[in-house]
Amino acid sequence: MMSRCIKKFVCFARSHKDNGFFIAGKEWPDNGTSSWIRPVSNEANGQIRSWEMGYKSGNTIEVLDIVSAKLIKPALNTCRREDYVLASDNRWQRKGKLTWSDLDPWLDHPISLWEKGYHSIEGQNDIQPVTPGVSTLFLVRVKRLDLMVKPSFCGQIMIRGRFIYKGTTYDMKVTDSWLMEGICYEEPQTYSLFNPVLCVSLDKTKDDHYHKFIAAVLFERRFS
Repeated sequence: MMSRCIKKFVCFARSHKDNGFFIAGKEWPDNGTSSWIRPVSNEANGQIRSWEMGYKSGNTIEVLDIVSAKLIKPALNTCRREDYVLASDNRWQRKGKLTWSDLDPWLDHPISLWEKGYHSIEGQNDIQPVTPGVSTLFLVRVKRLDLMVKPSFCGQIMIRGRFIYKGTTYDMKVTDSWLMEGICYEEPQTYSLFNPVLCVSLDKTKDDHYHKFIAAVLFERRFS
């Protein structure tokens, strides 16, 4: 049975997805818990269009905003347990904002970033078989992230992120909209960030695998 609810959560990811956006965050812990929430639309791949992203003020949702939204659970036609459908009469409300120094209590500490040993043509430990019921979002801190702007296998310029988490090297596509809009794509280059926090996500793609993405890159200078 589908039910409507109003959820208050901290936005930890705003990334590009299929000519739209992907938003994810953790529920504000009024009841002592902090579950992941991924609002989705009724589009085929759940992407949220730009005109669905705004507050009444005209500003748009940003990472670390504390927001409330009217949602419907469960989301149908999805293999991700965190998905909620945006209600047709939803109006985003901004309730506040976290700071960089507030992040530590919100971090996840998984043993690994899902299954290891599965690699795409361009990445490392960045795909895996679809596993029903698994959590598809983590917020983790790493010691160093190398952001690489380079041509993809198909010839398009893309951003990839390489980092080590608990002894395992990962190389994933970056979809953070703030980074994608701010980095120069004129020529291949590498940026290194130290002690960033990453929101990493699983998403099922056409090849029936989960692909791992860096949906957001949080670092102190971004919020100073």
